[in-house]
Amino acid sequence: MSLLENDSGDDGEIRHKRFDYNAPSLAAITEFFETDDISDVKAAILLNQTPQEIYQMKKHIRCYLRAPCPWITPGKLVDSAGETLCSKDEHPLGWMMPAGRQGVLFRHLVIPPVAKLYPDLFAEPDLETQILQDRPNGYGRFAQAPFVVCREVLIRMIEACAQEMREHPCLRDADTESQHLSPRPYLKRARLDGFEATETEEEPKPKRQTVKQFGFTHVKTVVSLRPSGLPKLSKSAVAPSESFKSKPAVESIRRGPSTVAELLEQERAVRAQSRNAPSSPASTTMDRKNSTPSTTSNEHTPTRGEHLDRAIVERRRLYIHNMVPWTKKRNVADFFIGYNVGAITMYVNDAESKSCSADFNTREQAKRAVEDLDRTSLLGRVVDIEIAKSSLRMDEEEKEKHPLPVKPAARLSSTR
Repeated sequence: MSLLENDSGDDGEIRHKRFDYNAPSLAAITEFFETDDISDVKAAILLNQTPQEIYQMKKHIRCYLRAPCPWITPGKLVDSAGETLCSKDEHPLGWMMPAGRQGVLFRHLVIPPVAKLYPDLFAEPDLETQILQDRPNGYGRFAQAPFVVCREVLIRMIEACAQEMREHPCLRDADTESQHLSPRPYLKRARLDGFEATETEEEPKPKRQTVKQFGFTHVKTVVSLRPSGLPKLSKSAVAPSESFKSKPAVESIRRGPSTVAELLEQERAVRAQSRNAPSSPASTTMDRKNSTPSTTSNEHTPTRGEHLDRAIVERRRLYIHNMVPWTKKRNVADFFIGYNVGAITMYVNDAESKSCSADFNTREQAKRAVEDLDRTSLLGRVVDIEIAKSSLRMDEEEKEKHPLPVKPAARLSSTR
């Protein structure tokens, strides 16, 4: 069973983690140890990393490979073109040693600084943690690969980076490594039958767009007036049926709006659902000034200055601390994929850490995100997630439990 095989199993992974593949199984890890190669996709699957995190990890490894070794070389080192890289009895750089057991011995000096930079992945845990890592989950997969697997992945990545630096001179300097154009690995949805697409294979065609494009051209609202000769209908006949009421307003959003009126109705429906308030049917009237039909609704449309909206937003907000300084909003959005994250605000604490706040649609989603992602790794560093404290303003549930006192109306006395 290959690491790149799209077999059944635990599919509850964060988006773009492991290149959208499932967690590795025991058969996949066994096959990995039977071979000697390594790729960005295999490293991401075994280490549970995103493509961007693997790219940053390789940059850090190349940075440590450019440092001189404290040991001296026993012989002269030359590259494939015959150019002398290091003379005898000199301190070579980490990438200069050729592939083999001698090169592995010299490049072993790169493992400690990389493990110090990524302690959650490559630092040796205690014995109890290693015993827990050796046990697969209920799907027969390893959500966190054992320590021996992570250490083997690191050794192979160091060897692969050193081989690339020997073949491509632009990677030997930090200022010119951006000139090297490496082939970009595709995610699982861009592969054929779950395997990597080669140069001779054709990639699958993109799916046809199912949402109709919306244009503000020649939009008109038509109102049909009821003839005066028809008899009046009863309230039961005028009121819509229960089956019609039960249909959610999201179905019209999936089809795509076709007029401005439908777009406004969708916006009102979304606002009404967010406040859990029953919406009243809209009534169509005629504007006296312009003699044009206008749609009015009895539901309350909130404004920006209302305290209730601000209190609800504060109750759905999370704060993420101890992030790396180069964290971007897109990294936080990929970190919370699947939890309906909204607005993200970044804060710079100091040169070593950064914080941010993220808003969610509901407080339950915010709590679930804290329970699932707290003390997990974001760009190689464990982050702390906490939920915002509830505001002192009363929400709708508290108003129902503790209703406000009603002031009695003043009585008018009339004198004859």
